[in-house]
Amino acid sequence: MGLIRGIGMTRLVELIRAHRDEGVGLMLCAAVAVGLSHSVLTHHPLAQWVTWSPAASTHPVLSLISAVSGLVVATVIPLAVWWGPVRVRPAQLRWQLGGPDGRRTTFLRARRRATVVLTIGSIVVAESFAIVLSSNVCVAAGTGAAVGLFGFALATVAQHRRSARSIGRRWVTTEQLSRTAVAPRDGLEPSLLLAATTLDLDWLSDTRTLRWLQKPSRRRSRRWPTGRWAALVAADAVRLRRRTDEICNWLLLVAISLAVPLVISAPIAAPTVACLLAYRAGRIASGGLRRTATNRAIGRTLGISDHAVVAAFAVLPAASIGAWALIVGWTWPLSLPQLGIICAGAVVGTLRRATRGPVPLDAPFYLTGTGGVVQPLLWASLVRGLGAVACTAMIATALQPIADASSQRASYDRYRTHSARHDGIGRNAYPQPT
Repeated sequence: MGLIRGIGMTRLVELIRAHRDEGVGLMLCAAVAVGLSHSVLTHHPLAQWVTWSPAASTHPVLSLISAVSGLVVATVIPLAVWWGPVRVRPAQLRWQLGGPDGRRTTFLRARRRATVVLTIGSIVVAESFAIVLSSNVCVAAGTGAAVGLFGFALATVAQHRRSARSIGRRWVTTEQLSRTAVAPRDGLEPSLLLAATTLDLDWLSDTRTLRWLQKPSRRRSRRWPTGRWAALVAADAVRLRRRTDEICNWLLLVAISLAVPLVISAPIAAPTVACLLAYRAGRIASGGLRRTATNRAIGRTLGISDHAVVAAFAVLPAASIGAWALIVGWTWPLSLPQLGIICAGAVVGTLRRATRGPVPLDAPFYLTGTGGVVQPLLWASLVRGLGAVACTAMIATALQPIADASSQRASYDRYRTHSARHDGIGRNAYPQPT
């Protein structure tokens, strides 16, 4: 037993030495994530915040299956389709798999590894949801595994069709997968590594932009508005229309926002969740703002100020948040002032996040008295925009008793109206004795 433990520790040390700082950073981030998950997913403090809605509590098993399926489809499946079931390094494809020997064994090994990772990820997401709501863990695990395998099949079909389309065929086998399908140069793997080690998800948006730029597309000439400010707004709208993935993400966010109040009842946490969803709706449409806020070439070329450029490219994120509020706002237990504050805070948070400069990864660090290391400038850059969202969520939560009082007043008025009508019908149908 000691020999096996020694071999395992030797292998772990070799992995850390091979990856150096990356392996250590991933281990520390994984430990922090496990600790936070263990403290957050303990359902005892969350039981009074998150429960099943009255409509979902009548059919708890069916509601659990539907909620877990939607959660896995929204979180795990898009990343699986983006990553691809078969993915190898470009150097391995060029030097080891570029000869006449078959590539089937290596590709099938990569596919089996992706299947295991996707299934485990789906089960973890489903189990987390079931633990928070104190539901049946076995049903959640089975549903997560089934939906994960179904999503893996969809990802496999999408990868084969993408590879066949790139070489002008209808379908390809596993050995015939093209280089652009199994080893794309989109930078997704290093972006995921940087996102995990630096806790900055903007690396993924840069990878999505690079992947979109590598797709073949046809440019059409169009007539732009005469005003320079209006031309910038129209250019941002054209950019968003060409990004079908961002439009699909926004529609998926709207669907999730509509489904959450129907499945989960969280009166105390409703303003915070709504604020995060509104912030996400603005972030989806802020690609143009994020890439032009720190570039002064457009303003100098058109002869307008940098603030005018930022205002022009901020129209689309604000419109995205407003459309989300108009579609979803009436389904949440929020008052009109709360919804307005949430939209305003989401717009401010989106603007601050999109206008953030480069992340100062080389910022100076300070040693604390207990032996820790902190980088204030780095953390200030990473939380830029999220601070406005947190303040907005606290203000909206402070107004929640007013919203509950107005809701109770409206329910009481409806009850009195219904009772008056019922009493009137009873007196007319059955006259009271004099």
